Amino acid sequence: MRPVVLTSDGDLGDLPETANRDLQPTELKDEWSGFRGKVRPFVGSIGRIEDAKKSHVGTGFVVGDGLIATNRHVLAVLSGGADVLASGSARIVFKQEAGASNSSSDIGGITEVVHVHPKKDIVVLRAETAGRAPVVFSDDDLKEADRIAAIGYPEKDENNNPLFLTAVFNGKFGVRSAALGEVLDGTEEPDIFHDCSTTQGNSGSPIFSLATAQVVGIHKSGYFMYRNEGISAVEVKNLL
Repeated sequence: MRPVVLTSDGDLGDLPETANRDLQPTELKDEWSGFRGKVRPFVGSIGRIEDAKKSHVGTGFVVGDGLIATNRHVLAVLSGGADVLASGSARIVFKQEAGASNSSSDIGGITEVVHVHPKKDIVVLRAETAGRAPVVFSDDDLKEADRIAAIGYPEKDENNNPLFLTAVFNGKFGVRSAALGEVLDGTEEPDIFHDCSTTQGNSGSPIFSLATAQVVGIHKSGYFMYRNEGISAVEVKNLL
């Protein structure tokens, strides 16, 4: 039920507050303020993945020079399940913010499948990243209740409560936003349970540690009003 925070020119906004300014504790707002500064160099490296018809399919993020990571099921949509990309079949838009337009430099073609994880829902793709900074991966183990944020491009979901979605996502879908959350208790499979507010379109979103602004995982799926699942950043690093 946490409202997301939109980005503007690559900068995260403040945490939302009620009219009485009591929604978020001071300690959390201070931590968020620090996170905003640490994560800013990487916000512009998170893009909206689209197919040849410019339809929103998922989220991807820069993990190396000319390389992006996303979910394998995002690739399956782009490739018709073939895991091979035809020329001009996919692109990544690195801005796509509410109320802003994209320039040609914000859009890069996705040209090739570089690595497909044999078991996990992760792929590494070659794309035109125009020198954008790759994210920094964390080597720290996650613990229950660690504060995290998933940054990506949530899309409207007609199958779930539209009033809930409108409130949480500010009625703005398909644009870049950050969702605050916590690591939940879980098992070894999947790697991460979390409660960031996400919806379809967030597939492939990087999950950042609020403390370090390093990537601790990649979001893969969610169960409405229950929990979300992600994959450890270690698995992404192993593909590079």
